[in-house]
Amino acid sequence: MLTVAQKPPWLWAGVYCSIAIMSIPGLITTAKAVAAPQNRMQSLNSTAFNYARNHPGMIYFPWHPLSVYLAEGHLYSYETGLFDRVAAGIQVDPKDFRRTLPSGMKYVAYKDILPPLTLKMLPEFDTQVSIAELPGWTVLARRPERLEQ
Repeated sequence: MLTVAQKPPWLWAGVYCSIAIMSIPGLITTAKAVAAPQNRMQSLNSTAFNYARNHPGMIYFPWHPLSVYLAEGHLYSYETGLFDRVAAGIQVDPKDFRRTLPSGMKYVAYKDILPPLTLKMLPEFDTQVSIAELPGWTVLARRPERLEQ
């Protein structure tokens, strides 16, 4: 067996290159945190929690049921639950689904991952709006009602 002093120089070069390559993701994450410190500790769950706590019953977060439960004390239906029922062949009645949502909800919000089953159950939420407290989120409001004349 070779001692540390006897190992060939190319082996050490390979070790150092491997360490440098494996450090790249950490360096990128650190650079992003330095460039945008306000986003460093802000997760999607904490954003949903804060909004739900400040505006109870106003918004439905189909991917963040625990955040809303902790903020409001209400457990609403969520996208994964809908998917599980559909995958099991269980019919989901839209009226039953709506009874499990905030009664005064004005918005549906999600980030990055589209909640297709929720949006299918709530077709009237099709008008995209912007909410300052939810930067980067897709927020949908009910389509404006047309006044009958």
